[in-house]
Amino acid sequence: MDTAAKLPPFAPNARWLRRGRGLVLFVRSVPRPNCLLLALVGSVACGSSAGTGSGHGVGAGTPGFGDAGAGVGPSGAGASGTPCLDLDADAFQVSFGKDYLLAANTEGLTLLRADDFSAARTFSMHRGTFSGGALSPDGTRGASIDVDGKLRLFAAADAGQVAIAAFPDSLVRVGFVPDGSKVYVVDLAGVTSLVRWSDGAVLWQTAGAGVGVVNATAVSPDGSEIALCSSTAISFLGTGDGSTRRKLSSGGTALAYAPDGSYLAVASGSSLGVVSPADGRSIGPTIAAGDAIHDLAISPDGSLLAAAADFAHVPVFRRADGTMAHDLKLTAATNPQVQTADAAFLSVAFSPDGSEVAAAEQRLHVWRLADGAPLVQPDALANGMIWGQSLAYKDPYVAYARVGGPAQVWDYTAGRLAALMPLMTNGNQGTVAFDPDDHLLVDFEQITANSSVDLGTLYSVGGTAPVRTITYATMEQPDRAGALVYSPDGRTLAGPGSSKQPGLLRFWSPMDGSATGSVAVFAAAMGPIVWSPDGSLVAVAGADHLDTSTTLMSPTDEAIRIVDFASQKVVSTVTGFGDYISGLAFLPDGRHVVSGDATGLVRVSAVDGGASLDLSHSATLNAPFALSPKGDLVAVRGTLWDKYGHNASIAVLRTADAVEVGHFYNYGDANTGAMAWTPDGTKLVAGAATALHVFCADQMAPPAPVTDGGTAGYDAGTTM
Repeated sequence: MDTAAKLPPFAPNARWLRRGRGLVLFVRSVPRPNCLLLALVGSVACGSSAGTGSGHGVGAGTPGFGDAGAGVGPSGAGASGTPCLDLDADAFQVSFGKDYLLAANTEGLTLLRADDFSAARTFSMHRGTFSGGALSPDGTRGASIDVDGKLRLFAAADAGQVAIAAFPDSLVRVGFVPDGSKVYVVDLAGVTSLVRWSDGAVLWQTAGAGVGVVNATAVSPDGSEIALCSSTAISFLGTGDGSTRRKLSSGGTALAYAPDGSYLAVASGSSLGVVSPADGRSIGPTIAAGDAIHDLAISPDGSLLAAAADFAHVPVFRRADGTMAHDLKLTAATNPQVQTADAAFLSVAFSPDGSEVAAAEQRLHVWRLADGAPLVQPDALANGMIWGQSLAYKDPYVAYARVGGPAQVWDYTAGRLAALMPLMTNGNQGTVAFDPDDHLLVDFEQITANSSVDLGTLYSVGGTAPVRTITYATMEQPDRAGALVYSPDGRTLAGPGSSKQPGLLRFWSPMDGSATGSVAVFAAAMGPIVWSPDGSLVAVAGADHLDTSTTLMSPTDEAIRIVDFASQKVVSTVTGFGDYISGLAFLPDGRHVVSGDATGLVRVSAVDGGASLDLSHSATLNAPFALSPKGDLVAVRGTLWDKYGHNASIAVLRTADAVEVGHFYNYGDANTGAMAWTPDGTKLVAGAATALHVFCADQMAPPAPVTDGGTAGYDAGTTM
């Protein structure tokens, strides 16, 4: 063959060198941001997309990064590159505003629409771990704090950062004054500061060493005082100058101000009391809650006290006589791990009209108060990692299953849960994948008394019953660690063999589960499987030999083999990989594949074993990549280690020449189980432990480190 005539249009400054019978492309190095790109791999996207802009927002580039024309690219100044929306987000703190419910977790604050609790937007720009958040009473302004002493102020309408204030110690408490014009923060030592929301100016800060560890705070309804509750005392600071107005000699673990200012609710352990804010005298009742209380909320009319308590419940007491009006509980979550439902609720809030109660215990709960009916509830007792997802071909849906949880479908544009599938609790769940008609296949191994049967159930999103159920015709159970992959026309499923036949590629009909063929591709192990865009080829990664001398086996001859689907024969082999391949994708031309292995090598290779281009080789840990629908960009997730821990650092590179054109960041956790571009190329979705993160392409940061006063990337800080 004439290899030179079939080379892809890579960089003009690159050199092709002969290696054996093939050619290797070497490109002069390109400057990179100050971060470690740990470029390893996972799921990839499918579908077609509009172009991607050149770095100046919508309308600044051709399809692909470059010349003038339509497209989406880094928005320039102010682009943070952080997730614009979190789906199925965890929460350790809740706060109601007029139109939104704020759910805070360690990686971001998500604003949920108060009418249907769909996710509107996410604020996640903190470098350090989030430690709290708050909404102004009118719901238009937000504030967030972190362990690095940063207070960030943002507008609820677009989650855009308005201002930032930095403090020398970790911040643990944050709240708004009633008119929303100012925000107070409290640090680990109990030092309190009042900050103007509009510009982040510190108006005053308490002098001295502080009041000690502050367990709770509350603002008087008229905005004149901030109450700080420690274990031994409650101090009242004037919002005008921060001076201490008075001090009550007993403290507690939780605190709330009555809406009319007539009383304080104070919890200490499992005891809940009602006292005068003027002098601390008890004005009753005193309530024995039974379980330790971590947070308190008072209904807008002052008649009910809600307590975030241990053992997964929120008791709601009548202010008049201390009797229990409701006991809101976690009752409906599935529990495949057979765990005890004893998680402590950490935060509680009433809706502005008093009709709903929200609470958080690492997951979000909302109940209707009138009858205790759950409006939002977890789908499993313990939310696990999201290791992969599938994007629908036509509708804006993403489907995935957390470890230990049922498959679920979200609308990633509306931020709405579209469907929740039944969880099989007596077997191992496998594939969660959309077919070309946007039906969702959920595959699982049904364990019976004497055997197990591999089943698949096809659902229509929004339907109430399965479209059909499939029993796969197999000689033995497929490898549950490997997902089944639809052909582009949806008429065939390709999947891995089993522990007895680890290198066997199998094909099934998705209509009835009948076996339609098999190919012995490798002798020892098989990894990712991917179809070419026209369905004529199947690329499979794997190895014929494994090094078993260590606890973690590794391949000695990892390769990619190309199978011709019509003849079901191996037609070519791509070699040159140093460790197992965990991600694989075809370029749209069907003649090149992108792969990533455990050495950090992300490579574009010709399927005939000829030319190749290394996009990244700096990583040493397993992480995802995602190929854009047009095939012009690849998002490569690396890890930035700093004094806070590890953060996901996602470089977006051109596949033509390996030049970085933008960056995404997920602060606080580098663990993204998989990444995929939406079919229109405007969003990148990535699974994590706290949520499914959605990154917006028009908010992609430039390829440079971030400073607080700069345009994108990380804040200044220690990197290693």
